[in-house]
Amino acid sequence: MASIALAAPGALGQTQPDGPTLTEAQQLYDRGRALYQEGRYEEAVVELEHALALDPSASVLLYNIGLVYEKLGQFDRSVEFLRRYLEAEIPPEERARIEATIRRIEGASTHHREATPETRIVQVPVPVPVLPRRQDTPSFGRADTIFFVTAGAAVVALGAAAVTGALALSEQSAVERFVVGDDGDLEGRDALAANANDFALASDVSLISAGVLAVGATLLYALRRADRPDVDGPRPAGSRASEPEQESPDRARPSSRPWMLGARDDEYRVVFGGAATTQTGSDRRSGDGRGFLLRLSVAVGAGGFLAHFGGDF
Repeated sequence: MASIALAAPGALGQTQPDGPTLTEAQQLYDRGRALYQEGRYEEAVVELEHALALDPSASVLLYNIGLVYEKLGQFDRSVEFLRRYLEAEIPPEERARIEATIRRIEGASTHHREATPETRIVQVPVPVPVLPRRQDTPSFGRADTIFFVTAGAAVVALGAAAVTGALALSEQSAVERFVVGDDGDLEGRDALAANANDFALASDVSLISAGVLAVGATLLYALRRADRPDVDGPRPAGSRASEPEQESPDRARPSSRPWMLGARDDEYRVVFGGAATTQTGSDRRSGDGRGFLLRLSVAVGAGGFLAHFGGDF
């Protein structure tokens, strides 16, 4: 490690300053040397330059200041003070050593300039995450026109059952209070009894219809896939999405879901007694929906007839 020279100010100069000035320069030099040894180079170079200003003839201060600037990494300033030191009268051995020091510092300065990176704007591509295409997973629970019509019919049938049931009870009460002679003849009593039976039949049929329609509405909602919007937006006319869907042989296999009653993915089954009515994906159209409701109506009528007259057979 290079150390600061121990020569005092004025040691190598030919014109000595007066006593007080020389004393002050010596004090500045001593403080600079102490700061240098503590590694406080910025403060040390200030003290040494003040000392040089008071005693310009102290050429050794040029060498000391050059060493401190080298420590600070200010190579140009270091070489400047060392070259000024070479202008003084120094021994040949000392001159050779200082010249070698200058070459070393200049080499370090050149390497430092080459190693300093230039400020440039570099365009770095930033990857943009692409969201994966959402898979169209089956979602059951479809409330469309057919569902609301069926559910509404169930509500209407339930209301009709309540009204006709109340009328049947009223007619039956009139029959029980009927007194032949005071209220009329036997034919009048039979007419009241027939009306009570008719209202009772209508109430039974309406109640059964309400139950069957309610079950049908539940099946229409629960066993069909809900409509899903196309999350990928519109497709070009030539894409595969615009081509008609081909029936796959795998679609005909029974479903693995037991609650689907063995139906395919695009069908549902409604069971009446021992007979099963199967509705495929084509029944989702309005015409097929009306056919399904017609079959429900026939089943309701047959059930009501058997419920009312079953005891007579």
